[in-house]
Amino acid sequence: MKRLIGVGLFMNAALSFLSASVAAQEEVERVGCDPADPGNECPGEDCRCIDDTLEVVFGSAESTNSVFTYDEFVPGMEIQTWQIGHIVSEGVVGWSLGVTHDGDALDLIDVTYGEYGEGPASDAVRGGLSILDSTDIHRCPGGAIDCEIVTEPVFGYIQAVVTSFRQPRPLDVGVRHIFSTATYSLKKDVGAEGTLIQIVSTIGMENMPPARVNFTVNGQSRVPKVLVDGWIRGAGIGRTSFLRGDANDDLRVNIADAVWIVAEAFGAGPKSTCQDAADANNDTKVNASDAIYLLSYQFTGGPSPPAPFPFCGLDPQGDEGGLGCADTQAVCP
Repeated sequence: MKRLIGVGLFMNAALSFLSASVAAQEEVERVGCDPADPGNECPGEDCRCIDDTLEVVFGSAESTNSVFTYDEFVPGMEIQTWQIGHIVSEGVVGWSLGVTHDGDALDLIDVTYGEYGEGPASDAVRGGLSILDSTDIHRCPGGAIDCEIVTEPVFGYIQAVVTSFRQPRPLDVGVRHIFSTATYSLKKDVGAEGTLIQIVSTIGMENMPPARVNFTVNGQSRVPKVLVDGWIRGAGIGRTSFLRGDANDDLRVNIADAVWIVAEAFGAGPKSTCQDAADANNDTKVNASDAIYLLSYQFTGGPSPPAPFPFCGLDPQGDEGGLGCADTQAVCP
């Protein structure tokens, strides 16, 4: 990945976006700062909580949708995000934050500065400081919610900005400012449960303090009340219901299915219309080992087929191997 550090200069980048359905669904909203927590000294002038919002959105920079839903998993599909600061507080002249993701599900392809202030990003910071770093990112030990030094490798990036050291250059109020844009590659089908792109206070550069979620407001450290994570998920539409091991589609798992799989494997019979069902041992391949697995289960006390079994259902792991079904098994509800 890359590290970007600039003084008084920001760069713009236009990143490609793969179209997919982005539907208005329930967002993953969290409390960034709780005014009811006595440690935040609210209400009053010393209250650490402010009414601003940090969120991850999909579709476009103007979008307010923090849920990205795809109908069909395509390995390597690119998904673009915008990290938005919805500013309602006067006097915001700097911020820091971390954004993390599951490295098993996503690769971070690129991250770059957004646009904020009175004009393009290159004009927004004059005589200030900007850090955008996705290399050597670590988290608090053991996944702790706070720490002095980050030491465990993790996937994500951090950002820290001071708009100017010369004179106050506050962000415009009532504006949704683009803090950064990031493009990810989807590595596996995350299914209906999905995977999160989270705004956090627990990551930073190795052996350094974490880049905590923080706004500098009139010289004071403040925390936005609301954080909205990005949620990437499969729609479930077009995903198929099937019975694992039912290669011949008769809603029973027995020796006939093992015979079907052997015939298919050696070119002596038709291909199962639901390859996920024929993949009895769930190793993302259909071959003679699936027939052996079924025979072992039925006659020698071997393990049962993985879910969905013994009833029809969706694959809880998603279609990681790309086998799929031509359609939902005819006998499955």
